Amino acid sequence: MLCGRPDTELTIESVNGRAGPALRHAGRAVAVVAVRETDAEVGDLWIVLDPAKLGGRHRR
Repeated sequence: MLCGRPDTELTIESVNGRAGPALRHAGRAVAVVAVRETDAEVGDLWIVLDPAKLGGRHRR
């Protein structure tokens, strides 16, 4: 899915073994979100913005 800015996309992919959104700008990951559900509610929400932790998610 394209976002409002050029060269920016939001995709749903595997994040910690579950489906989660990943935001990229010019192919580089800028954020990923992981969600853990408990009893049909959101139990935990992890948002990763640290470039050092996102390096493995960049597209070449």
